[in-house]
Amino acid sequence: MFKIILVLYFTVWTQSCVYDYEVDGIFVVIAKVIECGPWVFWISLNAIIHLIWVITLLSCQLYQIAWLSVTTNERMNFKRYKYFQKSQRGSYSSPFGHGVLRNLINHFECSCFGLFRPDGTDWMNKFDVHDQVYTAPRSFLTNARDNYQFV
Repeated sequence: MFKIILVLYFTVWTQSCVYDYEVDGIFVVIAKVIECGPWVFWISLNAIIHLIWVITLLSCQLYQIAWLSVTTNERMNFKRYKYFQKSQRGSYSSPFGHGVLRNLINHFECSCFGLFRPDGTDWMNKFDVHDQVYTAPRSFLTNARDNYQFV
């Protein structure tokens, strides 16, 4: 997708601006592109800036899905959940982890023409959470200054 965007932008710039990269150099070409199509340059600059953090967020989420088998909430609050198992190294591991390939197959529900079988568990109806009421630990309720969680 990034290549398509770049090709479209460069198509607009090559049709509306006259420049030669080998003769002018990179800085003169950028100045001519800004002069010929400032709006296209501004949009493409914003697209590149946003693409950096989107790719970073996507890679972080795929790492959590494939290798760690946790959600962002579980990763940040792993000490609060009883179902995390402590491994021999002292770190916590998810009981839902089935290996990198199997985790990706289950997450994307990829069957690949019957070659893989994703887990068909309906996790929305597996547990009844209405009977479980969360009560805050007493330490959160005693000190109002440190009580940033229940604002």
